[in-house]
Amino acid sequence: MNLKGQNNIRTKQTNRTQVLQVLLKLGRTSRQHIAEVTHLTSATITNLTAELIAEQTGLLRRLHPREFA
Repeated sequence: MNLKGQNNIRTKQTNRTQVLQVLLKLGRTSRQHIAEVTHLTSATITNLTAELIAEQTGLLRRLHPREFA
């Protein structure tokens, strides 16, 4: 793997850690709020949270707006 690929992996891991830290600190929150707090793009947050949900670890799950309120 070249250096660019390694940097992309490292960046993704760093972003994922940021998202998890925000969730641990804030608890239930929206993807938009996570993006605001981390200064990551909404697309990045959507991709990372989709991966976390797909892993089915129980750390993250998608709520419908009525459940969130």
